[in-house]
Amino acid sequence: MKRNRNLFNLNDQHSKRLKLAKMQGKDLKVFGTLSSTSKPLSMKKGYENSGNKKGGVVVKGQTIVVKTNYEVAGKMKRNGSRATRKDVGSHASASLDYMNNHGAEDIKDNELSNIYDEKMDRISKEDFKDLKQSMESGEDFQAMRRIMIDPGQKDFLTREDMKELVVDSMNEFMRRTDKEFDFKFAIHTDKVELDGNIHAHVLVTGSARDININKEQLQVLKETIADKQKEIIQEKKLDHDRSIDKIVDKAIEQEKDKSLTFNQQIDKELDGKLDDKFREQELEKIVKEVYEQSHTNNMELNR
Repeated sequence: MKRNRNLFNLNDQHSKRLKLAKMQGKDLKVFGTLSSTSKPLSMKKGYENSGNKKGGVVVKGQTIVVKTNYEVAGKMKRNGSRATRKDVGSHASASLDYMNNHGAEDIKDNELSNIYDEKMDRISKEDFKDLKQSMESGEDFQAMRRIMIDPGQKDFLTREDMKELVVDSMNEFMRRTDKEFDFKFAIHTDKVELDGNIHAHVLVTGSARDININKEQLQVLKETIADKQKEIIQEKKLDHDRSIDKIVDKAIEQEKDKSLTFNQQIDKELDGKLDDKFREQELEKIVKEVYEQSHTNNMELNR
């Protein structure tokens, strides 16, 4: 007696995966869907806009905007005097204040500031205060540079992504240009709620030689940021694909388990009704089929 079983067809896994992935799609964020209406942040006074068409770098249809300016001790000011180290340090401290006090309500903390160091760790409020005082003294560096990085990816890059983007890009830029400087940074997210993009503010300090960036080096900085952003996007895509695979694999296993349970139940009920004679007949039939198949295989081998 041949039994009809609702077995899961392993040869049809591909179509099953497609079907299940489509079913699960409504609960998953579709990878690669980026806002086409996202606009760069308004350029603040005093920043050079290096996100223009000439030399601009585009990733996922969005231009990476890098705005930057710098100050160096000894440079002539508008009033005819020359900027001192203390002037530069005072402005660096003010920039650090702005970075800390704006755009980071999502990580508000009583003990920690909103400023990250080169290791992607948030510095304590006590260390933040000491850092500001050190900057204001004007003893530790000769020049400073402010950099704003807007990758143009609303609802796509996370705070963790941006931390990785900033630190890896700054370190790679130093390697490519043979520069050495210190940097602190902040990730601002508040603008995202107002149809803006998550973005980073970076404060770079060091010698005049290392802080000065010419046009070619500025292009290297943008390309370095773009390269790192592509890496992050690729990794997010792989993570997304892996999560889809896990969901589909789980669904397949559940379906197989249900099928097995169903067949076990059928066997149990049939075993209670079939007599021993019928089981012997079925067994003899199976043994005969196996014997005939074995005999046929042997003949094929002997030819």
